Amino acid sequence: SRLVYQQYLSNTAQVNTTMTGSPPESKALAIAPKFTAFLSICGSFAIFARVLRSPKRRQQPMHKIMLGLSTADIITTAILFASTWPIPKDTLSVFGDKSQPVYGAIGSERSCNVSGFFNQFLVANPLFNSTLATYYLLTVYYGWNERQIKRIEWLFYTIPFAYATITSIFVVAAKLIGSVEWTCWINPKEANEDDGDPTAIQSQYKMFQWLLSFGPIWACVIYLSIIFTMLYRKMRGLEEKNKRYAPRINTDVTLPTGTMTDVEQDASAHDAEANDIPQPSGGKPNTGSPGNGGVIGSKLRMITAKIWNSPEKERTKSQQIARQGMLYVIAFYITWLFPTITRIFQLANKSPSFLIQFVDTLLLPLQGFMNFFIYFRPALIKYRKSDPSAGIFRSMKAVITAKD
Repeated sequence: SRLVYQQYLSNTAQVNTTMTGSPPESKALAIAPKFTAFLSICGSFAIFARVLRSPKRRQQPMHKIMLGLSTADIITTAILFASTWPIPKDTLSVFGDKSQPVYGAIGSERSCNVSGFFNQFLVANPLFNSTLATYYLLTVYYGWNERQIKRIEWLFYTIPFAYATITSIFVVAAKLIGSVEWTCWINPKEANEDDGDPTAIQSQYKMFQWLLSFGPIWACVIYLSIIFTMLYRKMRGLEEKNKRYAPRINTDVTLPTGTMTDVEQDASAHDAEANDIPQPSGGKPNTGSPGNGGVIGSKLRMITAKIWNSPEKERTKSQQIARQGMLYVIAFYITWLFPTITRIFQLANKSPSFLIQFVDTLLLPLQGFMNFFIYFRPALIKYRKSDPSAGIFRSMKAVITAKD
């Protein structure tokens, strides 16, 4: 046991020496993604759990796409959280005098390959974003119903996972994985060392970076930009129609004082039920029971039906769906903007500044956290409208933990 303890102290001393002797830039790049990756894992897990809890959501294409996106995000963000840990120890940093080790690098070639596999698997995230955007395009812009979507929905999940898995296996099998400053990716050391002897595939690693990873990501950026524009124009068109249209409900029955409050409560309950949103305690909707009067109760249900089936209501729903889709696109842009800028610098054979690299490592793991707020946003808005006195944290807890 004494030998084991001495070995432990020796390893700990090596790790501490590796960390304390590193340049400050290396420390910053190693630590920054841990904060945003942790937030992203929590956000994606909340989406994952909410979809799985509900048999209804597990059958709906949009929620299943979010389930796939969240699953991929949890897997890949865990590797981004590890950052420099899988990098082989004693790997030198590109910062400082280039003789100091990468901060926190305690791994081996095998752990670097595992990290590189899942960093390449990260390409599944933008592909899932594209399938999600396609879903919004088909439902909002072209008016597809769920039955039409279900005919092709298997493609929404198969393409991202299949492409990410196949390309990840290839880059490991072809020995294309090596360390970059804060993680492992397509960057074989044999092609970057003066006395290296790279294979024909390794010598073309930059081509594979673009062909397997950033080429598809840029294609997704262009594709999402087109859909973003189409959804934006659709939403503006709906807004213009809403300005010109005002629903008029004529009734030949004079309703007693306070009846419209009952109608609004009934409508709120209907809307919450349709969207699986928890109702706050207190205040029951009017169901048109005999105590309210048979004729009046029947009339209330007719008025409520007119309200919720009106053309304006349909346009409002489409507008909300379009806005939701646009928010997912914006989250994608925020996540991949600085990694794209970094690759543009590299394409021009220039080194990006430390600030660009820092923001790159900080934002890349953040998409799951942004998806969390976007995904729960409609339910949160409806809950707070039904209970304005509820604070933001109580509302979030109610929406996240709601049992469907």
